[in-house]
Amino acid sequence: MAGYADTRAVASQDGQQVDLCLRYVEVDQSTALEGLGGLTQASIAKPVVKGGSADKGIELSIPLTIVSPSKDIVLNSNTDAVYAMQYQGATVGSVIVPQFSVRPGTNTYTVQSFVKPDTGNSNAVAATRALLTAFTGKQQVQIQAVNGRTSGMPSLDAAFGAVSFNLALPPNTDDLIVSTSFRFPNLLALTADANLVAHNAFDAPVGITHITATLTYSGMTIGTVDADIAGFTIAAKGQATSPTFTLKLKLDVASIKALLVTIVGKPILVNVASTLTVNFGGYSTVLDYTQNNVPTTLNV
Repeated sequence: MAGYADTRAVASQDGQQVDLCLRYVEVDQSTALEGLGGLTQASIAKPVVKGGSADKGIELSIPLTIVSPSKDIVLNSNTDAVYAMQYQGATVGSVIVPQFSVRPGTNTYTVQSFVKPDTGNSNAVAATRALLTAFTGKQQVQIQAVNGRTSGMPSLDAAFGAVSFNLALPPNTDDLIVSTSFRFPNLLALTADANLVAHNAFDAPVGITHITATLTYSGMTIGTVDADIAGFTIAAKGQATSPTFTLKLKLDVASIKALLVTIVGKPILVNVASTLTVNFGGYSTVLDYTQNNVPTTLNV
């Protein structure tokens, strides 16, 4: 068997010994390894968004560091370990540690993760939306990797299942919206032609296919948006201007005229509260996004 540990390793489960082969020592199968049950000294660097697909979800590459507290136990599975990724108590995807081995001291890995909830589980869908909202909104996210199993050695599943870790996912730190602009070809229609310039901080193209938003300025609601946006894809690490969509104005004509007289052609700072449907390489999902002080121009 390609799993082993040092001779001083202790293996037990509810006081029972089971059939698992460790280095020089044979114990029972379906075991939890004392000293590895909670690897609390685990940390991750900033994840890289690699892309996505309809069947796998959003793909991340995550640098992972685990410090084993044990001076004795070595696990060397020579196989991938697959964990459930949980957020707010719901499973939102998976974490795959390639050729997962745990040795005393510091262990480093490049982990694959796929964000893809069970669409039939409303709690998982809601937790995924909350996760993506927090991540894009510059908030640190606490995720858990639990219920591990190997990809090719069932006899080690219980041992690796006992190895779980809590991880603080560093947030995205870039603003999504670079600027917005509105043109008022017909004030009587109480609509404006709108465009936004978006920045993609990720290492894969991102599409925005629908936007629902409320825009406010100086305490006033300027207008709302509920629009499909066709063909709006932002290249990796790039910027792009959206196709034109409609802003429905929430001010009367007199208020709009007074506002335009004051600020027309000048940049103002607008607060945007939105819900976005985004596409990562064929995987579509929804997140909430708020950004204040967005540079905006208004023109007749």
